[in-house]
Amino acid sequence: MRVLELSLRNYRVFEEVDLELPARVIGIFGVNGAGKSTLMESIAFACYGVDAARTKKQEIRTHRGKGHSPEAELFGGGMTLASGTIEVDAEIRRLLHMDLQVFRASVYAEQKQLDAFSDVTPGRRKEMALRLLGIRPVEDARNASRREARATRESADQLTSAVPDVAALEADLKSAKDVVTEAKRLAKAAAAELKEAVAVEKAAKKAFAGSDAVRQRIEKLTVELRAKTEQSEHAAEQHDALVERVERMRAAVAELPTIDDELSGLAGIEDRLRLGTSLVERRDELAHTQARLDAMPETDRATVVSALEAAVGAVERARSAVAGTEAEQAHRSTLLEQALERLERAAVADPSQPCPTCGRPLGDDFASYVKHCKAEVAGAKKTATTAAAAVKKALVERARAEKDQVAATEAGERAREQDAHRSQLAERIGSLSAEVATLAEPFGGAVPELDELRASAQRARALGTRAAELRTEREHLAQAERDLEVARRRIELLEAELAKLAGEAEGLAFDDAAHERLHDELEEAIGALEQARETEREASDGLKDAEKVEAGLVAAVRQAKETQARVDELRSDARYVERVALLLEGFRNHLVARIGPELSREAEALFRELTNHEYDDLKVDEEKLTIQIADGDSYFAIDRFSGSETDLANLALRVAISTQLSRLSGADVGMMVLDEVLASLDEERKDLMVQALGRLSSRFHQLFVVTHAEQIKDQFPATISVQKVGRRRSTAVLV
Repeated sequence: MRVLELSLRNYRVFEEVDLELPARVIGIFGVNGAGKSTLMESIAFACYGVDAARTKKQEIRTHRGKGHSPEAELFGGGMTLASGTIEVDAEIRRLLHMDLQVFRASVYAEQKQLDAFSDVTPGRRKEMALRLLGIRPVEDARNASRREARATRESADQLTSAVPDVAALEADLKSAKDVVTEAKRLAKAAAAELKEAVAVEKAAKKAFAGSDAVRQRIEKLTVELRAKTEQSEHAAEQHDALVERVERMRAAVAELPTIDDELSGLAGIEDRLRLGTSLVERRDELAHTQARLDAMPETDRATVVSALEAAVGAVERARSAVAGTEAEQAHRSTLLEQALERLERAAVADPSQPCPTCGRPLGDDFASYVKHCKAEVAGAKKTATTAAAAVKKALVERARAEKDQVAATEAGERAREQDAHRSQLAERIGSLSAEVATLAEPFGGAVPELDELRASAQRARALGTRAAELRTEREHLAQAERDLEVARRRIELLEAELAKLAGEAEGLAFDDAAHERLHDELEEAIGALEQARETEREASDGLKDAEKVEAGLVAAVRQAKETQARVDELRSDARYVERVALLLEGFRNHLVARIGPELSREAEALFRELTNHEYDDLKVDEEKLTIQIADGDSYFAIDRFSGSETDLANLALRVAISTQLSRLSGADVGMMVLDEVLASLDEERKDLMVQALGRLSSRFHQLFVVTHAEQIKDQFPATISVQKVGRRRSTAVLV
C-alpha cells in the first residue's frame, strides 16, 4: 500500500490541500496545533471512515451547513472497486486483511500510541495478532468444525432413539400382505355374485316391464274410452241445444216485418216530444216571469230624487255651521289665553313700576287693575264655554244630517235597482212570448199533451230495440245453423273413435295373477341385488382397509430404513468433521510455531539496529506476544526500561508484524505512520532513529514521521511543512 496523492476538502483545519506523496521516508513538521496529526488522521479516515477520527464526526467538517457529507470511491486497475463510504470501508478491510484496531496497532502509530499493541491485555493482544497474521481464521474454522461434529453426533444419538424395530415391522408387513390376499379373494367372489344378481334383476325387471306396459295401456284405453264417452254425450247435448235454439231463433225472426211497419208509423216521435217539452217549459217560464213583474211595486222616482237633494243640502249647511262654531271656539280660546297671560303678569308685577301695557305708573290703581284682569278672565271663560257648547250642538246636527243623507242615498239606489229589474223582466217576457209562438207552430198553435207524446216515444224506443235484437238474432241464426252441422259431424267422429278404442281393448290379453307373480319375482331380485351390493361393498372396504394397513407398514419400514441410513450418515459425517478439526488444530499449531520465532527474529534485528547494538537481543513470547528485552544474561519485561527503549521496542514489534503480515497474506501494506515517536529520545537517539528509519525504507513504500524536532529536518529525504494561516486554518506543502 502506498499513498500517491492526498486531497482534502473541508477537513478540520484544512480547507483545501492537494499533496503528491513520494515513495520514501517523509517527515512532517510544524508547530504544535498546526494540524500534523490531523493530516495523518485523514489517511486513516479515507480508509476506515468516521471511526478512524479522534473526535465526533460533526467536528470534522470545517464549514457548517446542510448537504455536507463524506464521499468515498475506490479504484483499482482502472476500474471502480467500491463506491460509497460503507462499501469502500469493507473493501479496504478485505484488501489489507486488517480492521481499524489492527491497523492502528501495527502500521499506524498515533501520537502517544506507539505501544498500542503491547499495552493491551494478553488475551486481546493475542487475539489481534492471530487475526492480523491470518491464524484467527484457522482457529475459527477449527472451533466451527468441533461444534459441527458435536452437533452431528447429538443429532445421530437423537435419531437412534427414534428408530423402530425393523424386523418387527417386516413381520407385521408379511401378515398384512396375507390379509390383503384373503381380502382380494373375498372381493372377487363378491363381485361375481353381484354380477349374477344384476343379470337376474335385469331379466325380472324386463319381464315385469312388459306386463306392466300392457296393464298401463289397458288403463289408458279405459281412461280414453271414458273420456270419449263423456265427450260424445256432451256433443249430443250440445246438438239438441242447438236444434232448440235454431227453432226458437227462426220463430222470433218471423216477427221482424210487423215491427218494422209499426216503427214506420212512429217516425219523428222523438223530435215532436223534444219540441213539445220545450214548448211547455217556455210557456211555464213566461207565466212565472209575468207574475213576478206584476208583483213588483211601482216606484216614485221624483220623490226619491227630491229627498236625496234635500238631504245633501242639509249636510252642507250642518258642515258650515260646524266650521263657524269651531272658528268662534278657537277665537274665544285665544282671548282666554291672553286674559290669563295678563292676569299672570299682573300677579308678578311691582306696583311701584310703570304699567307694562300703557307705561303709566300703577300706584293706587294697581288693585283695580288686577281686579279688572280677573273679571276679564272670568268673562273670557264664560264666552269660551258658550262657544264649546255651540260646537258640540253643531256636530250633533251634522251627524244627523249625514245619517239622513246615507238613508236617502240607499233609497235612491234601491229605486234604481228596481227600475233596472223591471226592465229585465219586461225584456225576458218579450223573448219568451216569441219562443212560445215559434214552438207552437208544428202543433197548430196549441200546446200538445206531453203524456201522449211520451207514451208514443217509449213505444218507438221499445220497438227499435226489439227490431235491432231480431236483426242480430237473424245474423246469429246463420252461425247457429253452421254450429249445428259441426256438432252433428263431431258426434259421428266420436262414435267412430269409441268403436276403434273398444276394438283395441278387446284385442289386448292381460292376466292379473301373472302380473302379480312377475312383480314378486322383481322385488325378490331387487332384494338379492341389494344384498349382493352390500356384500361387495363390505369386501371392497375390507380390501381397502387391509391395503391401507399394508401401505402404512411399507412406509414405516421404508422410514425406519431411511432413518437408520441417516443415523449412519450422520455418524460418518461426525467422524469426518472431527478429523478436519484435528487437521486444523495441527495447522494452527504449525503456524504459531513458525510465525512466533520469525516475529522474534525480525523484531530483535530491528531493535538491535535502532539501539546501535546497545541491547543484544529482544524476543516475543509465542503465546502471549509480550516483549522481553535482554540486558546482560537476563530477559526483562518491557516496562522495566526507559521510555525511549520502550518506544524503540514497540516500533521494532510493529515493523516485524507488518513485515510478517506482508509475507503471510500477500497484502502489500507497504506503509507506516509514526506520530511523535521521537519525543522521548535524546539527540543521539533521534539521529539514530532517523537513520534507522531511512534503512526501513527498503521494507516500506512510505514512512510518515510526524515530529516538531526541527534540528533533524534536513535528515529526511522529503518533508511536509504544516503551517497555520489563520484562526483554525492551516495549509500543508511538500518541500
